[in-house]
Amino acid sequence: MRRSTIATALTGSLLLAGCAAPQPAGSPPAPFDPGKAISDLRTRQAQAEQAVADCMAGQGFDYRPAPPDEQLFSGRVSVLLPTDDVRAFRRRHGFGAGTRTANPNNAIRAALPPPRRAAYDQALSGTPDASGNPSFGCQGQAAAAQPPPPAEPDPAAYAAFQTDPQLIDAAHTYATCLRTHGYRIAPADEQPGRIEIALSQHEQGVKAALTDLDCRTGYAIIARTQHARAILWNDGF
Repeated sequence: MRRSTIATALTGSLLLAGCAAPQPAGSPPAPFDPGKAISDLRTRQAQAEQAVADCMAGQGFDYRPAPPDEQLFSGRVSVLLPTDDVRAFRRRHGFGAGTRTANPNNAIRAALPPPRRAAYDQALSGTPDASGNPSFGCQGQAAAAQPPPPAEPDPAAYAAFQTDPQLIDAAHTYATCLRTHGYRIAPADEQPGRIEIALSQHEQGVKAALTDLDCRTGYAIIARTQHARAILWNDGF
């Protein structure tokens, strides 16, 4: 079952929509608040998941709204989240790869007879019609109903994030710490934009996830205080 559609479709637009609100002409831009942006994302994801559940119910299927996508706690954007929130998640789920198997919708779908299961998938994810035109299921409809982002991603800001000398040094310290704990980090991953997810590419356990969190403290402070907008606006999770 394709469960990532709603999270993937919403990530870019919802983070962008949460970053700024339209301002009256001539007024100064609102201060950027990454905490509010992420809080807005969680709220909008919850609303979208509820919309999926309502849509599925309208077609005769049970669907349980999913919590915010695990990539919030294991992807690049996790450096912007409160450390205590990330730690609480990782103590239970590691980097989160196992949480999808606990999705109650998997069991709901598996219990359906094959013809009904195919209808469930069609209702949830949709398929192209006979002419090849996309037919959005409940997930696509929920994502499409979200408001458009107020601005385009900023490649220059993301380039500044990737080339910040202070952050590059912090990424080296981050990688060195992980290696000291026995984890393999490739030299190519020792850079902003890659180091945050390097360990999760080949480790999933709780110990590794918590070590990653402890090793990135200095890196996360710089990223959070100086490059939050670039990370939110350019990261596709």
